[in-house]
Amino acid sequence: MSTRTAATSAANSPHSTSTRSVNRWFRIRYLAVVVIVAWAAYRLWHVEMPQLRALQHQQQTLQTKLTALQQQQTQLKTQVKEYQSKAFIAQYASQNLHLVLPGQVPFTIPAKH
Repeated sequence: MSTRTAATSAANSPHSTSTRSVNRWFRIRYLAVVVIVAWAAYRLWHVEMPQLRALQHQQQTLQTKLTALQQQQTQLKTQVKEYQSKAFIAQYASQNLHLVLPGQVPFTIPAKH
């Protein structure tokens, strides 16, 4: 029996050394993967997330400004159309430049003192 045990131990000895070496490399790889994942999680949580929140806030602010500017643009386009109408031009010329259309009689009301 002891001969058999010695033979079995001798046969398993090279195999167990290579198995230990393979297990060691798997452990090192596993540890490396865990370290990389932990670093990525840390970077995501402490670096990327604050930047993302700041950019989202900036985007929201810019979107609000864009909406306000679009409304202002619509109002200005309406004003331009109004100012280009013949009725507005005639009214403005009459009130501010004291011009009259053909057939109208100009008159001035004296101011009371």
